[in-house]
Amino acid sequence: MQWRPVYTYYSRYIRLALLSAVVIAGHSNTFAQSTFYGILINTADSLPVPYAAIKSRDNELFTITDAKGIFALTTQKETIHIEVTAIGNNRIIAYKRTFADTERVYVDLSPKPLNEYTIVGLSAADVVRKAVAAIPANYTDSSYFAYSAYRRYQRINDRFVNLTEAKPVVMFRLAKTKKEITASEAYAVTNFRRTSLYNNPGKDPEPDLLAVNPVYHLAASSLAPGKLDNYYLRFDTTNKDPDKYVIDYTSNSFSSETHGISNYDPAKFSGECWEKGRLYIDRNTFAILQIERKSFRHPGYSYWGRPNMVIGTNYFVEFINADLAINYAQTNGKWHINSLTYTFTNDFYKAVWGTKDFTITDVYEWRCDSISRYIDGALVDKFYRQLPDRVYAYDKRFWDNDQFPFTLHSKDSVYADLLKKGPLEEQYARESTRTE
Repeated sequence: MQWRPVYTYYSRYIRLALLSAVVIAGHSNTFAQSTFYGILINTADSLPVPYAAIKSRDNELFTITDAKGIFALTTQKETIHIEVTAIGNNRIIAYKRTFADTERVYVDLSPKPLNEYTIVGLSAADVVRKAVAAIPANYTDSSYFAYSAYRRYQRINDRFVNLTEAKPVVMFRLAKTKKEITASEAYAVTNFRRTSLYNNPGKDPEPDLLAVNPVYHLAASSLAPGKLDNYYLRFDTTNKDPDKYVIDYTSNSFSSETHGISNYDPAKFSGECWEKGRLYIDRNTFAILQIERKSFRHPGYSYWGRPNMVIGTNYFVEFINADLAINYAQTNGKWHINSLTYTFTNDFYKAVWGTKDFTITDVYEWRCDSISRYIDGALVDKFYRQLPDRVYAYDKRFWDNDQFPFTLHSKDSVYADLLKKGPLEEQYARESTRTE
């Protein structure tokens, strides 16, 4: 079963027609915007400044200069105010536009004297790079099965709906190189239940949740080596644990967050969001022990001209924020993913009229109960690329003994909303026969 893509890329003419309708609904102010193209020049040496973080103080948009010091910002101003962070400096400058094709923006980024720095061992960036490089040595690199617990539900306009719970066996099919371990996950379900369906434009089949794990999906994650150079990394000075590095990072220019879009293309949503996070790393082996990541939409970011219509609906979707937390555990000298919580929130606007009908938060919780090289023979031909979520056999006695606690919201508050659709046991039994 293939995961239905959340987005569709309409033809140029259909998309323009739809977007024109949205403008009529009140978004016409975007016509007044224009794109400013600049090249950042350091007055200290008259050279371009590559990979500098640029923040507009006028509309809070972020970007980053490329290898040649070139950047672009959307603005309505003739005089722009930008904050530049690069080469250990932070400057705020006002620049009056000349409206040339590419304008030269000068900023003083004089290097600090060497005696202003204290070098003690590894920098925060060094530690993170060593941790990423050590992934092939530190983590389980031969395929295995994880017996686990899974939960998903939604919060729609402040009401909890669409609870799904399962006991999946996850097959981690692993491939190792000198630089990384990659995984292809598959799922077989031993027990499953769900409540009555509240249909909405954000409801999608159960995803490949573990694709957000950076250890086995490095290239698309926040820890991809090519991204680290653009982060601001620093040690958490309040950390008192002698066995761990605790490192905070900020990425002002971009985020690896896809907020539920299976075919998300960062190039088509450049500048949409930024992120910050915290990494817990073992001091001895440089194993990554824990990851926390928070992503936010940039204030003032415009979806004008973006392919953000949900397939099969007449809704446009706009990102708000997301929160990811991953913990790892050690078994027989190797680390593996042990638990994961993930939430993301989107607004959904009705096409043509532009009214916001839904604010939807998707909530995911996953926990590994045990790992094994072997499985029950009855499961051999029951693995799928995403969690099977169709017809199932509801086993009340099994679920009466379930010990998977709610971690992101209280069980009582979630159940209170779910009960508005009737007794939960009746919902579980009725939903076991639903095929769509």
